[in-house]
Amino acid sequence: MKINRSNPAELTTEFGAIQLGFNSLHDDMQSYLDGYLYNFFYAPKPNMAQNTKIGVNLIQVFADKLWHHTSEFPKINVPSTPEDNENADIREKIILATHQRNNTEGLWSEWTFDGTVLAAAVARTVFDVNKRCVHITRHDPRRCYWQKSDSDGQEVSVFWTATPMTRTAIKLKYGVAVKGGEGMIYDLAADYGISPQDNEDYFLVCTRDDAETSVEWVGNQILKKPYKHLQGGIPVDVAMPYKIANFDNVPTFYLAKLRHLQAEFNELWRRRANVVRKLGNPLVYGRGIYKNNEQDVKNQMAMDGGFVALKENGELALLTIPETRMIDTALADCFQRMKDVAGFPTATFGEVV
Repeated sequence: MKINRSNPAELTTEFGAIQLGFNSLHDDMQSYLDGYLYNFFYAPKPNMAQNTKIGVNLIQVFADKLWHHTSEFPKINVPSTPEDNENADIREKIILATHQRNNTEGLWSEWTFDGTVLAAAVARTVFDVNKRCVHITRHDPRRCYWQKSDSDGQEVSVFWTATPMTRTAIKLKYGVAVKGGEGMIYDLAADYGISPQDNEDYFLVCTRDDAETSVEWVGNQILKKPYKHLQGGIPVDVAMPYKIANFDNVPTFYLAKLRHLQAEFNELWRRRANVVRKLGNPLVYGRGIYKNNEQDVKNQMAMDGGFVALKENGELALLTIPETRMIDTALADCFQRMKDVAGFPTATFGEVV
């Protein structure tokens, strides 16, 4: 459906219809980012204590290994022929200068992190006609939306971003004062789970790119009028890993194959911690203890031990539980399975095989 790109209401209506279809994907991205930051656990059972979320975040270890393995910026070398050496050298210098100006090496690290954890990397490349230079930017995949032009899901026909910004930031970037009221204020806490520390109102700044035109707006205000970006196609690249013969356009998350093993590892770790805690605080069985010695027994258990006076045929014993050897074996087995699934063999951890 053709829309008036100069009409904020039509732009917002079109974007709203697209936005709903990405809620599930963005929720998955946030879920895996939370797992990377805070670990994965089994859902708590009824009446389970609230302080049971203990474990070792191996998910973050494996994700970081993949991220660091892929984050080195590729070397750039423009091929040439003997007759074209001079022109090739000029082209190479232009490319290198463009990347240096845009800090593409730093952006590359961010893109590889996005691909590892969020299963998507988004880059926008536009040419500034006035300044005669190229601008390359990275966009948070959780704030990106797109429409595909074919069933294979490779060709993006329309692309949107939605970025929360303050009045001050909008004024600084666009030179436009936001006039919107309460209805335009964006609930940052509801979406990101955080409350703004600057005590400023946030507004959702949207961009829309198609094969010919770009436009940016917030609420009922146009921030940058529709303009021809002259890119010869949509100026956005969306890279996502797909499984072969995948027709639902849902990316394959690297962490998906590890999250259940991570939850299993943490459950074993929790059980081991319980065993160790009980070994350090054993149950004491006593019979034939003089009444006035009971407090002495408690005091000595809390310290380094000592002698306890018992009556004739008196007994004092510790009720012990099995050692952690069996759980340790299960933990090692789970860790090995995680290494196998993640694609990082034992040798990559510096262990002797």
